[in-house]
Amino acid sequence: MKQEIEKKRCDPGDFQSESRTRIKTGNKTDYVSRQYLGSIGKVDSGIVSVNVYGIYENITFPLMTKIFKPEGTLKKNDFDKTKTKLASEIIKYLKNFGLKISLVLADSL
Repeated sequence: MKQEIEKKRCDPGDFQSESRTRIKTGNKTDYVSRQYLGSIGKVDSGIVSVNVYGIYENITFPLMTKIFKPEGTLKKNDFDKTKTKLASEIIKYLKNFGLKISLVLADSL
């Protein structure tokens, strides 16, 4: 079983999705609001992104990022989307682009 799990982690079609948070002050950056920031484990003013990484052997590499837009920060043409929805959109986009995805690991969704 352990060997199977180790093998799965090295397949070229493996992807990881996660959300990242950054503390942010001021009012010049779009989509900054008081929200839960996992990097500090509490609510504070900051920005959250949803990131997808490819995994090949022992290498992890970034593929795509989308900014989470809290409801109170939406602009005229923005849509309210959950982090799960953003991650799903990224995976669908990458599949349509032609990447073969055999496994998706998700964190903080």
